[in-house]
Amino acid sequence: MSIDKWVIFTHPQDHFLFDLNQVSKIEQQLKQENVPYRTIYYLANKPTKYVSGKGLVSMTKKEEQEIISSIKEDKDRCSAS
Repeated sequence: MSIDKWVIFTHPQDHFLFDLNQVSKIEQQLKQENVPYRTIYYLANKPTKYVSGKGLVSMTKKEEQEIISSIKEDKDRCSAS
């Protein structure tokens, strides 16, 4: 049995969630607070994305790292201003 999970990446805190309703609540709160975030869905502990015409497919490690880095670097740029 695989466990679905979502990870919401922010700076400096990441949220690990197993309930889609909780994901929606936290994302809404982050939007209201204007906090940059990115969410990755993990299926069987593999980062997953949706591709039109193919459905859910596994991300490469590089794709996953680019998403995470985009949030961490975005905060660094904001701090430097």
